[in-house]
Amino acid sequence: MSNYDKTTSRDDGDDSRESTPPNTSNNSQRQQLPSLSSLFGPPSSMRPLASLPSRPAHYPMHSPLDRPHTLVAGSQNSSSYFPSLAAQPRVAYDASSHGIGRSFSGSRSPAFGESKSQTEGDSLWSQQDAGRQEYMLGTQSTTRRHLPDSRDVTMEYKKEPTSSNSHTATASESPAAKDSLGPKIWTGTHFLPRFVRAAEVPGEGMCYFYDDGTHCKTIIDGEHVNAHWGVTKAGKPRKRLAIACVTCREKKIKCDPDYPRCVQCDKFGRVCKFKNAPRGGHPSSPSAQSAELYSGKTMSSPHGSRESRSPVAQPPPQQSFDDGYHKRLKVGTDSYSHSKTSSLAASDALDHSKSPRPSYRRPSDISRIPDEALCRAWRTDVYTKKPQGIIDVVTQFFVHIDSTMLLRFLPETIWKAHLSKSDDRKLPEDLMLLYSVLTIGVALSGGAKHIASDYAQVAHYAQKNLGFDCLQLVQSRILVAAYYISVDRIHDASELLSSALAVAASLQLNVELEKSTEANRTTYPLGMTRAGYKESRRRTLWSLFMLERFNGMFPNRSAVINPEDLYIRLPTDNESFEKQIERDEPFFDPYSLMASVRGGSRNVLANLVEMAHLWADCQNALYRIACRPAAASSESTRIQTLAKKIRSWFSSLPNHLSFSMDNLKDSLYAGTGGSFLSLHLLYHHAMIKVNRHHSAASQLGPELQGSYGHNCVGHATGSLDVMQMFEGMHHTQSSLAMLPRVTAMAAVEAVDALTANGTMSSLSNQISRTKDALATVERLSNMWEDTIGSRLAIQKRLDELLYIREQGPRPTSPIRGYRVLKTSSGSRWQICEPIDALLPKEMDIIYTTPL
Repeated sequence: MSNYDKTTSRDDGDDSRESTPPNTSNNSQRQQLPSLSSLFGPPSSMRPLASLPSRPAHYPMHSPLDRPHTLVAGSQNSSSYFPSLAAQPRVAYDASSHGIGRSFSGSRSPAFGESKSQTEGDSLWSQQDAGRQEYMLGTQSTTRRHLPDSRDVTMEYKKEPTSSNSHTATASESPAAKDSLGPKIWTGTHFLPRFVRAAEVPGEGMCYFYDDGTHCKTIIDGEHVNAHWGVTKAGKPRKRLAIACVTCREKKIKCDPDYPRCVQCDKFGRVCKFKNAPRGGHPSSPSAQSAELYSGKTMSSPHGSRESRSPVAQPPPQQSFDDGYHKRLKVGTDSYSHSKTSSLAASDALDHSKSPRPSYRRPSDISRIPDEALCRAWRTDVYTKKPQGIIDVVTQFFVHIDSTMLLRFLPETIWKAHLSKSDDRKLPEDLMLLYSVLTIGVALSGGAKHIASDYAQVAHYAQKNLGFDCLQLVQSRILVAAYYISVDRIHDASELLSSALAVAASLQLNVELEKSTEANRTTYPLGMTRAGYKESRRRTLWSLFMLERFNGMFPNRSAVINPEDLYIRLPTDNESFEKQIERDEPFFDPYSLMASVRGGSRNVLANLVEMAHLWADCQNALYRIACRPAAASSESTRIQTLAKKIRSWFSSLPNHLSFSMDNLKDSLYAGTGGSFLSLHLLYHHAMIKVNRHHSAASQLGPELQGSYGHNCVGHATGSLDVMQMFEGMHHTQSSLAMLPRVTAMAAVEAVDALTANGTMSSLSNQISRTKDALATVERLSNMWEDTIGSRLAIQKRLDELLYIREQGPRPTSPIRGYRVLKTSSGSRWQICEPIDALLPKEMDIIYTTPL
């Protein structure tokens, strides 16, 4: 995830990431951003909320929130706490507007150049702030037990020198100070992080900072470090790149690497290709990695300041099928897969093209907000500062939450009414939940990514410091975990999910309210009634249930919630939840799998929960066969039983839940379009899996192989038809709905099944459908970065199909990854390796059945 600087005078000067200030014509249409002082005011004027346990700062620093008087309204350098929140949906947020104030080093520091009198003013504000009335939530020592320390907000914030002398040194000693990032250098195996700036670091001296948030010393062991080349894995200065483009090698001239063209080729307008001979089995060019997800090298300095790297640039154009398909595919930063085997332990549920998902991304040091600023933000009722803007973002949250595979566990009307109350002080847990809602609202409505990150940091800080268990804590962690998934921070999401599960167990959300420890409760959060609170509890647990299974790691990371331990009712419809009307929905029954049908439920959410359970059962059973071949016989029988139950369950759905254009329109109008689409995509995906994978696929008779293969093709076509109908209707009618996250998974599975083999005469049609699927996943990846792997996998398969069409029916070498055979029905192509590498090829009917 890219670093989004929050100051207008940026050292990296990347104009492409920074929005220009709105011109005069836009001022009347866009809400004016409040200055930091107008948003918070002097500390003494802040509304006293539930106070937090006092915590001494790690360093004697001042938060930008303690200096409101230094910011002049209308100044170009003033930082606003919140983004521009326009009333129109999906509006482009003003990226030049800044989030929560920070303390930066050197010229970035808001404290740079402040006079002694300003420092004395800070002391005065602090004394006034300390005198405000506060009330305690209890001690943290006994309550901070569920959540591991956050990787993005618990790191000690280092106060860097802010004197004019240090600034002068920074400006004069930086050898590469300029208004753009350094060159994008391809080493033959990965891109080097791009140089951003040089700055002083306490205890380390002058250091170089890179676009992935890491830094290294400028001088190591007496040797100067090249700012653009950085250091090696051993933490030593990199002395040579050993890489040059083909053109410069032919002309025998010096090559200064950059991307997409080196400096010399760019200067003289030459064609530039980094296609040098591979070294040690590594791919030779960035364009040769069409199936890779570009994980960065993990580098370390002598002081451990280098962290896990991840690229921030978009992957380069895909290599043609002719140039690199025969090479071994990369499954790690230093390892490659064999042609016929794959490691199940290292596979991911969406581990397409035998490529790993991008390496763990942690936010840069620059993007981390100090705890003092997070604490002050959490204690502030943000609604009173920008009511219309907050309501706009909350509205976006309720519009898009249905596409996240989460259930709407907050009633919209009651939540907005609670926000607008000005006579009551909002509780800390409610403000924590508000920041979580704002995080999702900004992230899924196309808002600035750094603004969503700011909101998430405040919410995460509040979660760690709340001090007690409550339903809002579970809900807040669910929402921030969903946000982390959207920006591909899967490990952070996993930690939050585990923490949410711990609190859910403490609150006994797996049983109805009457049988829980909250049975005697008489007051309920947000002004809900008992019926509304009961349904909110159910939906919160069902959201956890869903998120555990659709977090991108299942079934490699097994789910904690056991369906057999759930003794609650299925969720009711949204309308009843909004009105807080208690409906006697049937209890969830993991054994019969027909509870919603027998109970007469016509609710899409109840049926989606059951479909998610059936889908997860199929994934688990197939995964067990792959990991435990000795149990293949019993698991295979279970899979076939599941397949029959899924068909029976699906055929018994009420008419208004069958897939059709009219039903899709009705669901979109009711705000359940994402759930409706997810229901059908999960059904087709589950049916593809149970027909496609068997313990000994090649040993099945031709009749069974043909039958299973035919079913796979039918359901794969059904998946693409669902996407195509939604896309067609979305283009012709005004709709704010988005495709659900599971669309990427379903698209990859469908393309994998449909394009494994076929007649040469049908190739053009398959290419057309693959292009449509790719376009759909590309749009989805704009909001969900974790689906970029799916997009790359489909792109690679499309490249293969285009190459096959270009070559025609001519015989080909096996190293090309496909073959063309003459059959009685004409020439047919067959691709050798599947896209999905989670399960062994030996279990795959489609890729083991002879033509």
